[in-house]
Amino acid sequence: METTLPNDVIFTVLLESDYNTILNLCQTSIAINKICQNDHFWYQKLNKDFGNFPKLLDKTWHQSYEIMMHADDLLQKMITSNDSLIYEFIDNNFTNQIYELTNFHMDEPFRIIIHYNPNNNTFNIEFDVIQRLFQPARSADSVAGYINQYQKLSENMIDGYDVLRFIYAFLGLGVIPEMVLNVPYLRRY
Repeated sequence: METTLPNDVIFTVLLESDYNTILNLCQTSIAINKICQNDHFWYQKLNKDFGNFPKLLDKTWHQSYEIMMHADDLLQKMITSNDSLIYEFIDNNFTNQIYELTNFHMDEPFRIIIHYNPNNNTFNIEFDVIQRLFQPARSADSVAGYINQYQKLSENMIDGYDVLRFIYAFLGLGVIPEMVLNVPYLRRY
């Protein structure tokens, strides 16, 4: 079924619609689908729904929008469940990108923890060094192996916008955080 609505009206209706509605409407007409395939539309939609965020490297605006929705879901879950997000970097494939995001540079394994403080509606970001320690077998039945020990380097307070920007950028790099309620060596509020 084709629509007789002008393209600017369709564009405006789609901008005001939620993501699932947009996907459904895109299947109803060639004219609507053409707007849905337009990357400029997704640029406008991302800016309208989330603010002025850059397009992710090697991604379209549509892909960037989908990643931003995932980032926002993680942020909301962190707030409502009091879980923390943990990123562990055992190898340093992302050292330059991490430095650009955080001004934090490490040559050894490290982790980044983001947690929400409901008392003052703020977020803390913590940077820890990961020390891999060899643990010998304690008995004939146990197995020797490595354990992680964490040493805090720094902790800063950041706002929700910066947390969303941080999660969005890491998801864009393909780095998925772990959500944990009780983080070892982390002060809870």
